[in-house]
Amino acid sequence: MAYLAIKLKQARDFPIACKIVLLPERRYYVPGDIVEGKLIVSHRQKAEVALRSIKVTLQGSSLAKFKEREQIHHKTETFLDQGVIVFGARDRDVRALSSIHKLPAGTHSYGFQLQVPTTPQIPSTFKTSIGLVIYQVLAILDIGTQYLKKGEKTIDVRGALEIGPEPPIEYEKVERRSGGDSKPRSEERRVGKECRSR
Repeated sequence: MAYLAIKLKQARDFPIACKIVLLPERRYYVPGDIVEGKLIVSHRQKAEVALRSIKVTLQGSSLAKFKEREQIHHKTETFLDQGVIVFGARDRDVRALSSIHKLPAGTHSYGFQLQVPTTPQIPSTFKTSIGLVIYQVLAILDIGTQYLKKGEKTIDVRGALEIGPEPPIEYEKVERRSGGDSKPRSEERRVGKECRSR
């Protein structure tokens, strides 16, 4: 049977749709948690589509924005990239890494499990005007000539490193009596970090 070999100018031209569904979808994840779900892949081509593999990946990225000599600069970094191949070649099968696999038309579902790493320590999700840390579960398609990212799903991770901005200073009112005063005086006292964490 003939299959469809494609050369692309843009990733969105590739005729495969991917959707990440988390089961269950949590409000946030912490190191050691399992991110579990399924990848739904579909295409409506008459011919089969040629792929080397489809991989589901947990990816952590950071963006920093800073000003130098009146110019705004951006620096990006991917500090986490781990995944599992759900279709096609397996990482341990070296001979199959260059093999072509044919995805039939229709809708296909592939389960996956990814663990949020405990080591090395990872930062928590955050977003400010000067930068951000973001975590995504996404599908990476190896089509032989390039890698395509599809179906990005953003998740919230509470890591061991808090690199966001300092929380605002808080104050609490304290009533004091001094000398022969019969009426208590009210004053504000700064609340330290140890108080806020309780």
